[in-house]
Amino acid sequence: MAVETNENREALHTVSGLIRARDEGRTLEARALICDSGHNLIVDLDCMRGIIPREEGALGIEDGSARDIAVISRVNKPVCFKF
Repeated sequence: MAVETNENREALHTVSGLIRARDEGRTLEARALICDSGHNLIVDLDCMRGIIPREEGALGIEDGSARDIAVISRVNKPVCFKF
């Protein structure tokens, strides 16, 4: 799913849209705005901001096989997520 699709934009536009997407198990996409001091990604959900925890920001972060740069490099790029 791309950030600019109508379906994705509608889901991000309201809290009820986000809840509906969660209940349907849909994967959404939003732009990562910043990486905080804990290396969590802050994403723009249109109707609010969301947090992707560091351990979920990139494959291999949790087990140590990837470095934090894998998360940091996602800033200002679209990222996929589920609730």
